[in-house]
Amino acid sequence: MNLSTIRTEVRDIIGETTADFWTDAELNRYVNEAQRRFVGENRWSWLLTEGTGTLLEDDPDFLLTDGVADYRHLNIMLTKLGDTRPYLPTKVTPARGFQLRQEYYTAQSYPTWFYVTSVADSDDDGSYQTTVKFIPEPGSDVDIEFQYYRAPASLDGD
Repeated sequence: MNLSTIRTEVRDIIGETTADFWTDAELNRYVNEAQRRFVGENRWSWLLTEGTGTLLEDDPDFLLTDGVADYRHLNIMLTKLGDTRPYLPTKVTPARGFQLRQEYYTAQSYPTWFYVTSVADSDDDGSYQTTVKFIPEPGSDVDIEFQYYRAPASLDGD
C-alpha cells in the first residue's frame, strides 16, 4: 500500500472524498505520526535488526544507529580482537554508568558495563547522536555486535 492509497482510505473513513478540509500534506503528517506511534507501542519482530562495528581503544564511545530511540537498542556483545569467545557487558542506567565511570576510570581488557546516552553531534547543528559508553574503557580494540528495533522509513511518496 502506498501513501496515496492510505490517504484515499483515510478520506473514505472520515467522509471526505475530496480534499476540502484536510490537505494531502496534513494527512501525510498524520499518517506518518500514526505509523511512528504504532511502531513504538510494541517490539515488533519484523523491525528487530542487528548491527556490527568496532569499539576502538582510542575512541571508546560507540555511536548507535541514527534515528533510533535509545530505549529501542537492546543487546550488545563484545569480542576482543584475536579472541573467539564473545561476552555480554551489563546494561546500566545512565546515572549508574556515570558513577561507575568515576570508579573505573582506567582501561582494562574488557568493559564490564555500558549505558546509552545522547551526545551532541560534532557538526554543531544542535543535533544529538545516540552513544554507548563503556565502563571501564577498553584496553584494546573490540568487535561489537548489537541489536535494536529500527524505525521504518517515513512514507513520503505516492
